[in-house]
Amino acid sequence: RVHPRSMSVRAAVIQLKVAADRAHNLSRARELIRQAAAEGAELMVLPEAFTGTYGVEHFAQNAEKLHEVESGSAMMREAAEEHGVYVMGGVVEDASPIVPGSWPRTTKETLFNTIPAFGPDGTLVARYRKVHLSRVKAGPDATAEATVFQPGDHAATFEVNGLKVGMCCCFDLRFKHLSQFYEEDACDILAYPSAFLHSTGQHHWELLLRSRAVDHQVYSLGSNHAMNPAAAETPGETVMYGQSLIADPWGTVLDACPLEGEGFAIADLSKEFIGDVRERIPLRTDAREVTAAP
Repeated sequence: RVHPRSMSVRAAVIQLKVAADRAHNLSRARELIRQAAAEGAELMVLPEAFTGTYGVEHFAQNAEKLHEVESGSAMMREAAEEHGVYVMGGVVEDASPIVPGSWPRTTKETLFNTIPAFGPDGTLVARYRKVHLSRVKAGPDATAEATVFQPGDHAATFEVNGLKVGMCCCFDLRFKHLSQFYEEDACDILAYPSAFLHSTGQHHWELLLRSRAVDHQVYSLGSNHAMNPAAAETPGETVMYGQSLIADPWGTVLDACPLEGEGFAIADLSKEFIGDVRERIPLRTDAREVTAAP
């Protein structure tokens, strides 16, 4: 079986050392998108909440209206159009209504952990609001996103060169029913913009990304915040894990970033290889229903 070149895509997962300075974060993200595009990447995946410091104390001040000037979403739209590529990544979305003559009203009821995706013409092709809000207690780290965000309710997908992308976010990695939904929706790629903690990432990050790739016979893309060891000494900050990576349907890590430092992992994703893996191990045709023993 032969698939045309249009049934493949070069993807890059971008790793950022996220700081409190939004302008700095956007500048670094824009530059890494430029570098990845120069290497032929057509799909860029930025981390979750990449516009500012991750944490319940910081989310409200990082909030933005989608497309507003000098926002993360505006930068992604501009970069997608400038380089003719697809760009997705995480922002804190303020979904409060705009009422002329009134002050902005940002509350828990209007904040979402959102992943917008933009196409080569700058169009918003999909928007995913994180369904499973992180709640973790591990060593010195704790997250409680539900104290700040509303959860999303819907899956979201878009296509790049004939490959269908299922949109997820970080903690979603732990909920297989979401990735199963995307398998049943014929997705070829699962993309996980993330802010994955060091305390759990050292045990689970690569394991989960490779598991989702093997379980569903897809490519999994995980973009993460770079490890920031100094955060351990800073109240209100969290040590991230880094190691942004791309795994293929056979479970092979095609490319990965180191734990620390900025950069990107890049790989070619092939519809043909997905088909070959599914033929060699035909999970979809061999799955059977199971009932409780009588």
